[in-house]
Amino acid sequence: MYGSIVKFPPSGGVIWYDPKHRLSPSVEGKPPETLLAEPALKVQAHLGYHTRVPIEVQGAEWFRFGFAPFTLTHTGSNTCMCQGAGFDVDEFGRVFYPNLGQFRVEVIDNSNNFITAFGRYGNEDDAPQGPADVVLAWPLSVAVSDTYAYVADTLNRRVVRVKLDYAAEASAAVP
Repeated sequence: MYGSIVKFPPSGGVIWYDPKHRLSPSVEGKPPETLLAEPALKVQAHLGYHTRVPIEVQGAEWFRFGFAPFTLTHTGSNTCMCQGAGFDVDEFGRVFYPNLGQFRVEVIDNSNNFITAFGRYGNEDDAPQGPADVVLAWPLSVAVSDTYAYVADTLNRRVVRVKLDYAAEASAAVP
């Protein structure tokens, strides 16, 4: 049910689902030598009906576990993954992603630091208890603009629009 978001730099990165094929002719294209020289981080992944499959990642800046519902749709697996969950990145590099297990959306900054979360469990009959109360039953996907986050809440059959605001604001002169 849970997966991770992996951030790669503009120079790229690679996920080796089968480390034996790192330099195999079955791989399309060849990553740059500088990337291949980076240490390979050994982690585990969910591939189809198989869990804890060993994989290797090279070039990642960070990982964030907690993206849910995790769906696997691009590996040629015959696993049924009917819902395409999604996250979004705003113009400041903040990542907004659903955490279905906690019925909320979480927000991290460009360096993988937790900023905030919003949402709580509720069905379509629950009225928000105030302007900052966001009721969600199955937050599947998030899209953001400069002023709103839009959350697809599939169980409640709606899209929830959440106003983005700040508790404090400051500015400084640039020397």
